Amino acid sequence: MVVSKKLMQRYQELKLESSDTLLLMQVGAFMQVMNEDAKIISDITGIKLQMAGDIDAPVVLGGFPLHRVHPPND
Repeated sequence: MVVSKKLMQRYQELKLESSDTLLLMQVGAFMQVMNEDAKIISDITGIKLQMAGDIDAPVVLGGFPLHRVHPPND
């Protein structure tokens, strides 16, 4: 999985502003969660995690489709 440096930088900026909050970012039709937040969300939901980024600065990623947050009306 590829994570853009711009997205990771924005994540880090937002996380500094709200370090006590789980941060999920919408990327297209998916919700992305990173690093420690990804581990917490994975423990709660069971989503699978992936590693991305540089070997010197790995990023833990998890994600799920946006429609899983707000299912379409039946």
